Amino acid sequence: MFLTADKLPRAFKDKLATARRIDIASAWATFGPGLDLLCAAHKKRGKKIRAIIGTFGNATDPDALERLQEIGKLCLVDGGGPLFHPKIYIFRNGRTSSVWIGSANFTRAGFGRNEEVVYETGDCEEALKWFEKQWEDHGGRSPVSKIDEYRKRHKRQGVSRTAAKLAGQPEQGLMSRTELLVNASSWQEYLAALGQCNELWMAEGVKWTVLGNEYSYVHTIDKGKHVAHRKSWVGLDDQERAILLGLRDDVEGAWGLLGTLTRATEVKAVFATSNEAQNRESLKCVREIIERVIMAPDRKFPDIAEKALTQIRDEGGFGFGVGTATRLLTLARPDRMVSVNSKSRVGLAEAFGLAPSTLGKNYGQLLENLYTAPWYRDPPGLAKRGLQLWNMRAALVDSFVYDPR
Repeated sequence: MFLTADKLPRAFKDKLATARRIDIASAWATFGPGLDLLCAAHKKRGKKIRAIIGTFGNATDPDALERLQEIGKLCLVDGGGPLFHPKIYIFRNGRTSSVWIGSANFTRAGFGRNEEVVYETGDCEEALKWFEKQWEDHGGRSPVSKIDEYRKRHKRQGVSRTAAKLAGQPEQGLMSRTELLVNASSWQEYLAALGQCNELWMAEGVKWTVLGNEYSYVHTIDKGKHVAHRKSWVGLDDQERAILLGLRDDVEGAWGLLGTLTRATEVKAVFATSNEAQNRESLKCVREIIERVIMAPDRKFPDIAEKALTQIRDEGGFGFGVGTATRLLTLARPDRMVSVNSKSRVGLAEAFGLAPSTLGKNYGQLLENLYTAPWYRDPPGLAKRGLQLWNMRAALVDSFVYDPR
C-alpha cells in the first residue's frame, strides 16, 4: 500500500486500533497528530510502545520525549555518531504485522505539513531485526536523566535552522560554535563541545564533518600531518600537494579545511615545479623552518612558532602569506598551532580576545591565550580516540571559528 501525506493520520489511527505493539524509529519527534493519536490509543487500549528517536539539530521536542517515556519505552539517540535518520513504524498484532517505511518523521510536519510518502508492507522480518539491533546498539531504554541532559542542550543551543525546517519546529536561536569553545572549562567539556560543533556543522548541510573518519577535520589533520612531516617537500605527487595545500579533491578528502591555498598561485607553482633549482631551495628552506617547530619542546612555544611564521612569511621571499604559513605550521604541530585565514580571523579574535586585523602580527599572543585555556591544559584521557583528539586539539579550534560566509 502506498500512502501519501493526506492519508497518514487516518491510516495511522486505523493501524493503532488493531496493533497490540507499536515500534517507531524516527529522526525526530514532536507533538502533533501522530503523537496525539498514539497517546489516545495507549490510554484507551493499553498499547505496548517502543520508540527510538534521534536528536540531530535539536529538532526533537524534549516534552514529546517525556510523553513517549510516560506511555512506553524510549531509546534516545544522542547524535554523537552517524546521523540517525530513519522513519519506520512497525505494527504488531499476534501473527499479523505490517510496517511503514517512508519519509514521514514522527513530527507535526511529518504527519501534517510536509509532502510525505509511506509504503506499507506485511513483510516485516527484516524491519523487526533492524529495529531490535538499533534498540540494542543505542543502549535500550533511556533513563529520564538522558532526557534531562537533552533538554538542557536543547535550551542552550536552540534548534538549528536546517533541522527546524525539516521537522516543523520553530527556530530558537542557534548558539554560535565560538561560544561552545569559549565556554569549555575542562578537557571533557572541550570533547563535548566538539561533538556539539560536529552536530551543528551537519545541520548546516556541509559535505564534511568535524569528527568523521573521512571528509572531516580529524581526517584532514591526520593526513596533513603525515605529509607535513615528510623529510622533503620536493617532488610531492598531486595527492600529497592537495593534502598539504588544501586543494580541492573530490576523491578522498576535504583538504580545504584549515584554509585552502587554491588562490595562492605563486605557492602552488613552487610546489608544482619543485624540481626547479630555485623552488627546490625555497621548499628546502621552508621545510627546515618547519622541522624546528616539529622538534621544539613545549616550553619553547609560542616564541619559536612566532619566529617561524615571520621567517616563512617575510624573510625567505617565498611569497607565502600568513594563511599559507599558519596552515603548514598547524599541520606540522596540530597540538600547538592554529590556522589563521580570512574565514577564521573573526572567530579567533572573538574566542581569544584579540583584534582580527592583528592576528598575524600577534600570533605569539594568540597562542599564549590558547595555551591558557582551561581545556587546553587539562590532562588527556587514556582512550585511543581521546589521545588522537588531544594531539590535534589546537588545530581543531578552526572547526569552532571557521565562517564559510
